[in-house]
Amino acid sequence: MPTDVRCTRHPETPTNLRCGSCRDTICPRCLVHSHVGVRCPDCGRVVTPPTYQADATYLARAAAAAVAVGAAAGLVYALLFSVSSMLGGVILAGIGYLVSEAATAAANRKRGRPIQYAAGAGMIACLAAIVIVGRSLDIWVVLGVIAAILIGIARLREED
Repeated sequence: MPTDVRCTRHPETPTNLRCGSCRDTICPRCLVHSHVGVRCPDCGRVVTPPTYQADATYLARAAAAAVAVGAAAGLVYALLFSVSSMLGGVILAGIGYLVSEAATAAANRKRGRPIQYAAGAGMIACLAAIVIVGRSLDIWVVLGVIAAILIGIARLREED
């Protein structure tokens, strides 16, 4: 069945496809798949949800809270756990959740990559506090901090 309909953006391309929203003709090169059908590039434009839009103010608040909580938790950890143990590594992993919660709470529950970096900075502050207070750096501390960073990143990940 021959068609005389051409794509709005590519007039040289014949097509039978239309945008599900504005009904403009679209070709396979310019269509955008969405959860409700195919759209033209204008109607199918992806907008970042406000939860993941963290400006500099929110990022600064998240970083300050994460570093403060991380340093305080590292200090308490260094004073209470003088003997290396697997329990200490598990506790550090729990501190990762605490630091990520502090970062997102200070940033008005924002999430995403910048807030993940802030939580990671908080865990680095935790590690620095543990080393500075005099605790030798051992495998359980390193593994615990790695687990804490991974937990914090997973906690603040963008949902698809």
